[in-house]
Amino acid sequence: MDEVDRISKALTLVEKYESYLFRRAWGVTLIIFAIVIPLTALLNLLAPSIAPYIGMSAESFILLSSIITWIIGISLIFYSFASASKISSRQHQFSFRKEMPHIIAIMLIWIISFTLLNFAPEPVEVVANLWAAGIACILTYIVLKSVPTHANYPEIALVGFILLIASLIVLFITDMAIAELITIVVFALSFLVGGLYSILTASKVLTKIE
Repeated sequence: MDEVDRISKALTLVEKYESYLFRRAWGVTLIIFAIVIPLTALLNLLAPSIAPYIGMSAESFILLSSIITWIIGISLIFYSFASASKISSRQHQFSFRKEMPHIIAIMLIWIISFTLLNFAPEPVEVVANLWAAGIACILTYIVLKSVPTHANYPEIALVGFILLIASLIVLFITDMAIAELITIVVFALSFLVGGLYSILTASKVLTKIE
């Protein structure tokens, strides 16, 4: 009986550590977004000023800088989750195939959300970025919550609500330059808050391991 208890306790510890690793990975992901999204937007805004100094057109600079920034960001995200997956049980790895529809759904949510930005009227073109990201975050949270093998990640919904609430402020800013700057700041802060929340929550999970 003691042997069974020890095995049960060991499995519980592994599950808690897995939860810690994946929640931390989500935190890292959100923080990376807090850097990559505003950085990409900032480089886009500064492209007309920077591009001539390096012998490029603004369009080429925007394309190149965006590709480089996102490749680095996605690589770091992949590494974070790959590191967390190393300790995952075979059961979790096997369930990946079952979760593929949810992964595709999340990708489609983000692609469709930002594709619809092309149809946003000019007066709300800037604030529409916050709407798209905010709604995408909330829908992502709903999709993840529907997957039994996933933990609950309220930080993703938190980011979404921050973006949507902040959009109400940006909506009434008439100066386009100021609106763009505030939008960049809002993106950075919202994802940073979500990331820090996730990492702090992960740390609490880890402290429960005895």
